[in-house]
Amino acid sequence: MLVAAIVTYNRSRNLDRIIRAMRKLRSGEIQIVVSDDNSSDDTIDLCHRRRVPVLTGENKGPAGNKNRALSWFYYRSEAQRLILVEDDMKICDEGWDLQWSEAIDRFQHINWCAQNIVERKKERYVAGDGSLESPYLLRFVTGQCMGFSRRAIEEVGFIDPHFRGYGYAHIEYSKRMARRGFGVQHHDVGGRTEKLFAHIRGGMELTGLRTVSDRTSTEANRAVYDSLDGAEIFRLPWRNAEEKAQIEREMRPLRRPRPPAPPAVQAPPAAPVPAAEDAAEQPAVLATIARPAEPTST
Repeated sequence: MLVAAIVTYNRSRNLDRIIRAMRKLRSGEIQIVVSDDNSSDDTIDLCHRRRVPVLTGENKGPAGNKNRALSWFYYRSEAQRLILVEDDMKICDEGWDLQWSEAIDRFQHINWCAQNIVERKKERYVAGDGSLESPYLLRFVTGQCMGFSRRAIEEVGFIDPHFRGYGYAHIEYSKRMARRGFGVQHHDVGGRTEKLFAHIRGGMELTGLRTVSDRTSTEANRAVYDSLDGAEIFRLPWRNAEEKAQIEREMRPLRRPRPPAPPAVQAPPAAPVPAAEDAAEQPAVLATIARPAEPTST
C-alpha cells in the first residue's frame, strides 16, 4: 500500500482538490493522511469532513511539517511506501499512485519534476523524459513531491531537525539518500560515469499557486546545509527529549469531534394497570403482560 501524505498550511481549498483527485484517479490501494502546519483556515474541519486522518502541531515550516508526516509513517504505519506531496500540487493522471509505487520499489527514493522545470534548468539536465521507464536524470533535486520506501527511511533516517522554515532541507535529505545509493542512477556522460538524481512526472503538475517563502529562514537553512556537508548519514527527527515528546504527541491523528447527542425523547406515560376488580373486564390487556420464566429444578 502507498501512503500519500499531503503537507499543508492554510490552503484548504487546494487541499480538498488534491484529496478528491487522489481518490478519483487512483488505481491501487492508498491511504491519504494530512500533515497540517497549524493552519488558521478550515483545514482541520475539511479533513474531518473528508474522513482523512490529520496530524498537526506548532508551526515549523515545510521541513518540520514533512518530518511530522515521515515520523507518523515510520513509527505508526505499517505501509512500505510513502510520498510527501506539497499542497500546491495537482493530480492529473489516472494510475498516478502505481507510477509512484513502482518508482519507489525501483529506486527506494524518488523525486518529482516537470518538463517546464527541466527546460528552465536545462544546463543541469542530462537524460530522460520523466517516465518510469526513462526518468529525468538531473544534477539538482526538487522537493514538491518525494517518494520513500520504508527501507530508505530505516537506513537514512529523517529530515535533519536543525532545518527550520524554508529551503535546503529537501536537498540535504536527497543527498544523504544518494550516499546510500537511493534515488540515483549512474549514467555515462562523455565517457565519465555520473551519479544523477532520478525524477519522474508521476501524474502530477504544479498548480501555479504562489510559493510562500521566508528569506531569513532560507538563509539560516543555507548555513545549516553547509555545516552538515559530509556529516553522518542517519538522522533522527528530533534533537532532544523535549522535541521527541513533541513529535510523539503530533503523531496522534486528531479525532473527528463527535456530533452532539440528540435531545432525549420523552417516553409516553405507561398505561395504568387495571385494579383487581376491573381485571375480569380486561383479559386482553392482562394477557399481554408476560410472566417471568420459572426457574428449572436440577
